[in-house]
Amino acid sequence: MARPGRLHAPHATYFVVNRFRSDLEALAAHPGRPHGRDELDRIDLNRRRFETLLSYLCRRWCARVHAYCWLPDSALLLVRIGEPPLECIMHTLRGLYSQFLRQQGSHSGALYTGRYAALMIDPDDYLLDFARHIFWSPVHAGLCKSPLGYEHSSVRACVGEPDPASLCDSTLRAALAQRGQHSRLGFSRFLAAAPTPGFLRLLAHGSRLDRRIAGSSMFVRDARRSAARQPPPPAPSTIISWAASRLSIDPTEIKRVPRHAQSVEGRALVAWVATCGGTATLADVARWFGCDPSTLHRAVDRYSAARPDLFNEKVVIEFAAARMSGAIEDSEAMRQLDAIEEKD
Repeated sequence: MARPGRLHAPHATYFVVNRFRSDLEALAAHPGRPHGRDELDRIDLNRRRFETLLSYLCRRWCARVHAYCWLPDSALLLVRIGEPPLECIMHTLRGLYSQFLRQQGSHSGALYTGRYAALMIDPDDYLLDFARHIFWSPVHAGLCKSPLGYEHSSVRACVGEPDPASLCDSTLRAALAQRGQHSRLGFSRFLAAAPTPGFLRLLAHGSRLDRRIAGSSMFVRDARRSAARQPPPPAPSTIISWAASRLSIDPTEIKRVPRHAQSVEGRALVAWVATCGGTATLADVARWFGCDPSTLHRAVDRYSAARPDLFNEKVVIEFAAARMSGAIEDSEAMRQLDAIEEKD
């Protein structure tokens, strides 16, 4: 029987398990195995690289990590995506991390046991249950005696301690605070509490209506409806015109004056909105401008660091809202420029 395809709904929350070969110790050292100092340093370097890649990709595609845990043979994540599918993050993460490990010369052959597992969850009902499951996973794996005693997870960030990976947002802490469980004592009670009835069955098998989803029947129907109701991608000229108006420049400058500072910023903003909005890849946007994708990639990185007020998820949502309301119109100059390029 064929495996079901991935289910994508914008801004959905997923419980993700990415499994490595059991002999790799790709993210953490197993306490039951002997290790030399060099080997521990190598594992620590690998884990920091994995965290850096994940942090960058989440920022790049406007995703947020709510909770995580790194085990010797797997990575467990609770992540809320933006407009682009979860696959954008996970496929790029797995590929870049595999490349890094092979460049280190410490691993060869297949690094993963198969494709990653992803379960779309209802965060209103099961966010805390999945977070609790993630935090208990090192105890169940025999790596520690208490969740708070494990250093390679975001568990201690829930009680106000700094997160060493700088990955987690405040969503989980806010959910715990609403229940009065944000103190160390309250959080210990949360960890010791029994899961919501039906959670373990959802964790193992998903919903009866759709095994890719953990939630009520109403949530499953809404998630499927959201996944099926995706609008057609906007034309390149629509994004370019909107970016130009956002920067208060003429849209033709973005195409015609490639080395001007405002034009470079405009191209970077177009690439940001198009890729974060899930409407085009970076290679697609590079073709719109007839430039190299690596050049565009560097521009996006530079301006997203220099202008966080402009290169963020709110801007992507602002563009989507303007498009849905019909407030965006392609300028006559842009249409003429497109016509000229089509003839050329």
